[in-house]
Amino acid sequence: MAQQRKRNPNGAGTITKRKDGRFQCAVYVLQPDGTRARKFAYGKTWAECDAKRRELLDKVDQGVPVPTKSAKLSEWLPYWLDNVIKPRRKLSTFDKYEAHVRLYLVPLIGAKRLESLGVADVRRFLVRLEKDTTSATAKESHRVLRSALSSACREN
Repeated sequence: MAQQRKRNPNGAGTITKRKDGRFQCAVYVLQPDGTRARKFAYGKTWAECDAKRRELLDKVDQGVPVPTKSAKLSEWLPYWLDNVIKPRRKLSTFDKYEAHVRLYLVPLIGAKRLESLGVADVRRFLVRLEKDTTSATAKESHRVLRSALSSACREN
C-alpha cells in the first residue's frame, strides 16, 4: 500500500528547489502597513531553507511585521514612532522624537533605504544639519536616528 504524501497545513509556507540548485521558501507574512504579502528566503540546502521558513513563521505567529522589500527610512520612521515609541515612552519623548523625524530626518536622509544606509551617509547628514542648525540639534537627531536604526535591526 502506497503511503500518502505528507503535506504542510495551509499557511505554513512552501519550499522548492530552483534551477540554480538553491532552495527557495515562500511564506505569507504581515507587513508594517498591516497587509499580508509573500516573503521569499533562500538557502543552499533544504534544511537551511526550512530553518528560515520556520523563523518567518515564528514572526508571523508573534505578530511581528516583516517587510517584503527594503523600506526607505521615510517609511520606517513613522512606523517606528507609532508602534515602538508611542506605547513605551512618555508623551513628551514621543513629541520630541516626532519633531526630529518630521523636521530633520525625513527631509534630509529619508530617501535612503535601510540596508544601504551607511556611516558616510549619516556623517554627511550630521555635517549638513550642524551647518543648518545647532550642534545640539544635530546630536539629538543623531540619538533619535540611532534609536530607530537599533530598533530596525532588532526587528530585521
